[in-house]
Amino acid sequence: WFGTCTYQGAGAIIDNNWVVTTYSAISLAVGTTSLRVRAGTITHDKNGQFVKVREIKRPGDGSDIALLHLDAPLIFGDFTQPICLPSYDADVVQAGGRGWFTSWGHSSPTSITTETYLQEGELNISDNSVCDEFIVGKTKPETQLCAGGFYVTGGTATCKYDMGGPLMQKRGDTWYLFGLSSTVNYEFSTCKQNTVFTRVEGFCDWFSTTTGIACLN
Repeated sequence: WFGTCTYQGAGAIIDNNWVVTTYSAISLAVGTTSLRVRAGTITHDKNGQFVKVREIKRPGDGSDIALLHLDAPLIFGDFTQPICLPSYDADVVQAGGRGWFTSWGHSSPTSITTETYLQEGELNISDNSVCDEFIVGKTKPETQLCAGGFYVTGGTATCKYDMGGPLMQKRGDTWYLFGLSSTVNYEFSTCKQNTVFTRVEGFCDWFSTTTGIACLN
């Protein structure tokens, strides 16, 4: 359910025709014809399926989220599958909760290239007030969440080019998408601080009206 985009942003597959990401991850490509999604591979620059984006959808309130409507459907198989959208997330999106994050972004602020192979880590969910310390204004709990640091070892979070990457958790045998990396605080530290994520559950109505895809319990 993971895809990488031109300009080295990331996203999550929610249907064979749709990928969800953050607008910040693909903003440089808006208005161009070069935006494409690569899916079904653990390397960001080769193999897998490579599909052009037909159109970009964004909610009217300007939230940092975007839907990529693909020009051709993805072919699902062992390495390409959609992830579910949650209609309820309070059991995960709370201080002390945790989720898994994946991306090909930089491993440190001094890195000059993205990672060749897909990286993953388990992140702590923090109270939104933690992220309020480094952003302009305050986070909106209904559409944003705060997370960072490996759950066990601590100290590692999202970094440059991780924007749009998914924050996920498994319920039973099913993986759900809870957040998308939005505001990465890499400039003032060593990619070890909390990150603002777009809270997926806050956009269930928009997903349904735009794509026909429903959030699930």
